[in-house]
Amino acid sequence: MAGISSDLGNAQAKATALKNATEKLEQTHTVTTDTKTTISGNTNAQEVIQQAKNATTQISEAILTASDSIHSVAKEFEAMDQKASQELFQPKYSVGDFAW
Repeated sequence: MAGISSDLGNAQAKATALKNATEKLEQTHTVTTDTKTTISGNTNAQEVIQQAKNATTQISEAILTASDSIHSVAKEFEAMDQKASQELFQPKYSVGDFAW
């Protein structure tokens, strides 16, 4: 008889891949900004660099949250699939050699 099954291992692998990609995104790359010169646009460049750093942090946090959610939902589906499989595919009644 067919069963119900989820693929917790595959979901965990995808969540791990997301976390690994995020680690690369989070790697600190030092950008030296020039705070001594008054070249036109220097202040704007410094602001844009800071905005990029902030955006990277926000993206990383969102990806990590999504990764954790994938893992959590996969575990819940696994548990629900196990329960549903047991309930749906187990005989409810039996008489002699017959079960239904």
